Amino acid sequence: MEIIRVLTPHRVNKNTDHYAKVRAYMDEHGAPIIRVCDDGNGTYYAIEGCHRVAVAHELGIMPLFEEISADMLVKDLDLDYDIYGQDDMTIGDICINSQAILFDFEDIYWD
Repeated sequence: MEIIRVLTPHRVNKNTDHYAKVRAYMDEHGAPIIRVCDDGNGTYYAIEGCHRVAVAHELGIMPLFEEISADMLVKDLDLDYDIYGQDDMTIGDICINSQAILFDFEDIYWD
């Protein structure tokens, strides 16, 4: 089995209503889709979806990845909210400057 590493930009509080809602949704619907930037070495930086990554890790399910180019600008992502505060930043800038929290997933599809 291959280990897939996912870094999220911030820590998640599991004792919130939002976390409980995300978990209830994933209990019913399964693996989430997470927009990520691939570093080329088996590590993915989650651009959004910290709660979905944390819940998937807790449930032992592998997220589905939508890969985003490191050259893409934050303003072009069409996020529901401004999580980074600077539209002129690239995704690569975010990955380099994040205070990342690491989650390891065992990819059961890689034998």
